[in-house]
Amino acid sequence: MSCKENNSVIVIEGPTKVLSEPECSFYKEVKEIAVLDKGDNAKVIGVRYPKDCMVYKIKIADGRVGYITYGDKFKVIEDQKK
Repeated sequence: MSCKENNSVIVIEGPTKVLSEPECSFYKEVKEIAVLDKGDNAKVIGVRYPKDCMVYKIKIADGRVGYITYGDKFKVIEDQKK
């Protein structure tokens, strides 16, 4: 998935931290900008690969942009029009 591909949606399956920087959610002292709950969704903007994980760059419902870590409590629905 490239930064130009933006038809995918993240569907949250449990509490998931949205981070301000492309960091792994399991790092200590990461800065959270929000926590999404089950049923929330977000638009995928791109994918990044910090040192120890893969993160999705997302846009949440209130318009803020942040990052969530692959392996946290969400699934990706490909090719959705939103």
